[in-house]
Amino acid sequence: MSPEMTTWSFFADHRAEILSATFDHLTLVVIAMLIAILIGVPLGMFIVQRPALRTISLGIASIFQTSSTRFSPSFETLTSASPA
Repeated sequence: MSPEMTTWSFFADHRAEILSATFDHLTLVVIAMLIAILIGVPLGMFIVQRPALRTISLGIASIFQTSSTRFSPSFETLTSASPA
């Protein structure tokens, strides 16, 4: 990237590559979401109907939610950057 090239001129020069990469990314995201929904919804319906599995899955989910907010680097950065 030459010194006189700005961000906008870079995007203008490489818009075909950027649009292609964006489309590829969105395609992968949609495929991953469909797979997650196809697995997660029936599994969730199965677990909800069984009290023992429901208790275990809620316990595991609460551990993941607590640990992700407690140890997430982005959360730590956000809290350390806040003035209060």
